[in-house]
Amino acid sequence: MNFKKILEDLIVINAPSKREQKVSLYIKNFALENDINIIEFEDCIPEGGNCAPLLLRVDGSKEKESILISSHMDTVAINHNNPIEIIRDGNIYKSNGENILGGDDRLGVAICLIMAKKAKENPTLHGGLEVLFNVQEELGCLGTKILDYNLIESKNNYNLDGETPVGTLINKAPTKVIYNLEVIGKASHAALAPDDGKNAIVALSKIISKLPQGQLDFETTANIGIIRGGSQTNVVAEKAVLSSEIRSLSFEKYLIWKDKIIKIIESEAKSLAVKVNYSFNIIYNGYDVKEEEFLIQEFQKACYIKNIKPMLLTSQGGGDSNNLNDNGIKSVVFGLAMNNIHTLNESFDIEDYYKAISLLETIIFEN
Repeated sequence: MNFKKILEDLIVINAPSKREQKVSLYIKNFALENDINIIEFEDCIPEGGNCAPLLLRVDGSKEKESILISSHMDTVAINHNNPIEIIRDGNIYKSNGENILGGDDRLGVAICLIMAKKAKENPTLHGGLEVLFNVQEELGCLGTKILDYNLIESKNNYNLDGETPVGTLINKAPTKVIYNLEVIGKASHAALAPDDGKNAIVALSKIISKLPQGQLDFETTANIGIIRGGSQTNVVAEKAVLSSEIRSLSFEKYLIWKDKIIKIIESEAKSLAVKVNYSFNIIYNGYDVKEEEFLIQEFQKACYIKNIKPMLLTSQGGGDSNNLNDNGIKSVVFGLAMNNIHTLNESFDIEDYYKAISLLETIIFEN
């Protein structure tokens, strides 16, 4: 099996979020060529998408526990005017500086396919392998948000989507919440009757000055993300809208900060004589997979076999593992050593790719 060719085939496919179909077809053809069972989640396509999540299933020994590995088919937005080109500098694979490289998460997709083929060829060396390929991860993990989890049998997952070094697992990540605030003032002619109006933009700016932002405590962050308001320059703005986020590794702390934010909004609205509407929407729940869990123990055992120092990490970012954990599947993010993801300076070391393959092979087939 040519590991490098599989990766390079996938890297050059133009398939950002909502347009993953070409990657899906590559996976389906690979499964067909290797006689691997494939399930298509046809009823789980997020809005606007052109393909569904996929699940490969390979039977194994009944004496071992089955494992789920996963990756996502989409990349962040691509510059469609420039081809996806791999620049090789020794072992380093780079972007051409005009487009992303898409190692996030084509590295994961490639390794998932390699593991599926090896599992098919060596059924006695594993306890069953399921391979999940998600869609629209980069838009907020939309594929795993609506996935039919009844079709997945495994209860432990390695999510091959980590930019951290090979030998690391992210076993703790935060809850992410989007909160929206609408301020309603009073419109009037900005020149003929400027004092008859109540400017919602000005009111919103005063509220924002009181809202907590940045690092709120060692487990919680908040950010003012989007502001919209007004209609034209000669009208005192009647409405202004704010979209923000809170992330916390502690759900209890999130609730405390949420309560503080609501009190600020309501107090300021009263003093400014404006109306407000607000909402808090959980995008995904946080998770904390403990070190004694099966999948972490197996990971650490494999690292020692490979003479790699294992590390467990906490991330303030989120991903498909949040949704998997929220649906009864223990999930951790497996480090693949990606560099400068989502940028035109993206790169990775091909030796890290081989290292990740070897480590995962040890977990699945040798432990």
